[in-house]
Amino acid sequence: MMKKLALFALLFVVVFSTPAFAQGITYMGVETRISAEGIAHSDMSLTLEYPADSEITVPLFFGYNNLNTSANFPGFSCSEESRLYGTDVVCDVSGMTADKRSITVSFDSADLVKKGGSQSTFKQEIYIPTSTASLSLQVYLPEGTGLVKGTAIPYLPDDGETASDGRNIFIFWKRADMGGGESFTAQASYEEVGAQPQEFDPVPLVIVAVLAAGAAFWYFKRQRPDGVKYVLPMLKEDEKLVIESLLAHNGFTNQKFLVKESGYSKAKVSKVLKSLEQRGVIRLERVGRNNKVYLVKDMKKEKQNDSGNNQESQNKSD
Repeated sequence: MMKKLALFALLFVVVFSTPAFAQGITYMGVETRISAEGIAHSDMSLTLEYPADSEITVPLFFGYNNLNTSANFPGFSCSEESRLYGTDVVCDVSGMTADKRSITVSFDSADLVKKGGSQSTFKQEIYIPTSTASLSLQVYLPEGTGLVKGTAIPYLPDDGETASDGRNIFIFWKRADMGGGESFTAQASYEEVGAQPQEFDPVPLVIVAVLAAGAAFWYFKRQRPDGVKYVLPMLKEDEKLVIESLLAHNGFTNQKFLVKESGYSKAKVSKVLKSLEQRGVIRLERVGRNNKVYLVKDMKKEKQNDSGNNQESQNKSD
């Protein structure tokens, strides 16, 4: 009975909705960001062909809230109409022109992420209301998480591509020439990076952590480069951030950790490190495909070049 009902709903959308948008969609892009709490925020952007009919309907097959709609042309408005399969967002697009014909539908949904133990699974179905020349979906995993390991393909369809913006891992898919009434479903399984098992006794870990922190503090007090207090005032803000990260790691760490902790791109961190190395503040050691970064033990013995951030040195040069 439920399958027949779902089939009827889909046929209703295809038969009665598709003819109204015969002109089609030039581009449909969906960007979804998943929060740590498992709430998915989606921004759905559509560029319509021109000329087109005065209305377009965007069906949503799941529960949502915080619906917002906007367009780059005047007279745009949308209404929500309940259906057996979910909700239709019906938008008036009669005010669009040949140059201004883009709309955005944004919403939050708690129905797209299912949690099971230490892993979570995201699944989103996008309905194509009319013929669409180009479709893209980009899904950002929560910060501090990664795709599930030990699985051959942790996301579907398997032709998706993965990348990172320095803070979040994301997966993106592209499709071309999709027909009205089709749908595209994407799925990804993720987990916290370095997540510990759910059942364990925290007391020994707390004791070890306290002892390790004390030992690290004692070691750091002895190993901290004496010249740091003299060098910091002459550094730029991005250089200070890198030095502070190194200090937090007892004066040495891997370059990839600096990229992650600073939020800067790999290229920017490489440029900052090269500048600091040339001025004798740090030392780089190549290990495989990565660099280990060390603070110079005694910077006072190194000749320091002002980065241009120190006002006194600028006055002298003037």
